[in-house]
Amino acid sequence: MYKVKWLIYVRVCVISILLATILTIAFNYLGLVDNSSYAEIASKQFGISDSVFVMFIIYCILSPIIEEVIFRYGIYNFIHRKLTSKTVNLLYVKAHSFLGYSLSKAQVLSVWITALLFGLYHLNLVQGTYAFIMGLFITYSYAAYQKLSVPFAAHAAANVVAFAFTFCIHS
Repeated sequence: MYKVKWLIYVRVCVISILLATILTIAFNYLGLVDNSSYAEIASKQFGISDSVFVMFIIYCILSPIIEEVIFRYGIYNFIHRKLTSKTVNLLYVKAHSFLGYSLSKAQVLSVWITALLFGLYHLNLVQGTYAFIMGLFITYSYAAYQKLSVPFAAHAAANVVAFAFTFCIHS
């Protein structure tokens, strides 16, 4: 593990903000956020408090901390430790690079499994699809830099975008 330069945080946050913005606009344009199951879950999430400040702290700081510890630090590391080269070679998984860092086959497979579980954790098709796609980027950032602060920054940045869109649309 090494010290991550501040420019990496900026790069990861900018990419996360762009990806979250594209996904949010696309999901709204396609009408995916208009279905009842999404609306029900979204109203429960944003109905926790009447205070925008409290909601911001919960959604943009606390949730990313908790989810990053569980998914990237816990689940990703567990899966990566359990994968053997024999298991990875049974599947057609290629090693590749991410933002200039080489990832092993086991890391790539661990990223995809973790992102899938992150999507399923969100419990509905709309949020699950969004979380899976964002989870791929966020988990890749953890695999590449091996610092929990990097995916936390990416996750928090994405949640700020979703939070801002939600309050702009419902205001």
